[in-house]
Amino acid sequence: MSATERLNFKSPAEFAKVGAARVALEPEMSDIVLVNFGIIAKKQGWLKQDYVTVTNRAISIPKGAEKRPQTEEVEVLDYFRTAFEGRFIGFSHPQLRKPSELLSMDAVCLLFEDAVQLPSGEPIPQDDELHVPVLAVKAMARQLKP
Repeated sequence: MSATERLNFKSPAEFAKVGAARVALEPEMSDIVLVNFGIIAKKQGWLKQDYVTVTNRAISIPKGAEKRPQTEEVEVLDYFRTAFEGRFIGFSHPQLRKPSELLSMDAVCLLFEDAVQLPSGEPIPQDDELHVPVLAVKAMARQLKP
């Protein structure tokens, strides 16, 4: 039995907080940490599950934006002190800087698709993924469907 299996984390956010600190101290470890996070998320059964999450920050970024030329403008939506429900699909490490909008993010994130804001029910844009810094998560619980 591995150390992660013995620890029995309640959510992907709880688990990822330790690794996020390591990436902050050693950014060159980002790819290795994200691969390991993905393996553990699959083993724990977290992937493709719906979660309700309360966070201090989230950014909605179009899918595939990281593959676009750096000179191409990318439209992002920045959320502060929000709650949402969405399907957890993995981890990310966006390195986003838009000085003209005073927007910056360089953090290990939880990655969601098909997210809707709570309590309004307003959806995150369909072609976007929601990146939520793990250190900004206040609460996260699996949404049980009837």
